Amino acid sequence: MEKNVVTDMTQSRQELLDRLHAKYAATLDDKLAKLKEIVDILVTGKPNSDNTAALTELMSEAHKIAGSAGTYGFADLGDAARELELYCQAISETSSLRSLVDQEKIASLVAKILLCHSKPSQQ
Repeated sequence: MEKNVVTDMTQSRQELLDRLHAKYAATLDDKLAKLKEIVDILVTGKPNSDNTAALTELMSEAHKIAGSAGTYGFADLGDAARELELYCQAISETSSLRSLVDQEKIASLVAKILLCHSKPSQQ
């Protein structure tokens, strides 16, 4: 009897985790579309132009994803978002995107995030 109670609790817990995972996954398309929108502004702009607001917004959105993705089973996505956040932070400390290299690196990091989002990390 006791074994059935543990099994039922484990199943209930897993069902809850699965529902939370699915709910978070359903929000990812909007979150990632927002990242793409911001990066399009940064990548199509001129290096050394005033892109502080867009860069700050990108860093903030990456921070949100980095902080939540792992909790819902997307550890790789969270790691990729953290990498983008830290890169944006480093750039923001120098005021703006300085070169096409910065723009390309940001585009590459966002592409990495987009690749990571479709599957949960194996734990």
